[in-house]
Amino acid sequence: MSKQLFDLHNSLKAKYGGGTVVLIRTADYFETFGTDAETVEKCLSEKCFDREIDGEMVKVIGFVSYDLDKVLPKIVRGGNRVAVCEPVDYSFIQP
Repeated sequence: MSKQLFDLHNSLKAKYGGGTVVLIRTADYFETFGTDAETVEKCLSEKCFDREIDGEMVKVIGFVSYDLDKVLPKIVRGGNRVAVCEPVDYSFIQP
């Protein structure tokens, strides 16, 4: 699943621009990757972790979806634009 989400994240980054943090909902969590994960890490004082995706290590951070109302203001107060993405159809993501 990580590869498909990572690809989706990258396509949304291209659409919304490099200055936008892209958060993608995955069932009960929101996740983000790469430089967005590092940005969120600084805003939340939380640690991101490395996940192997397609043979390379990528920074990832996530939080439970019911914390969005607490997390989003912290990211925005950090001077960031945010795109909150919730796929309507998860069938493109293979387990």
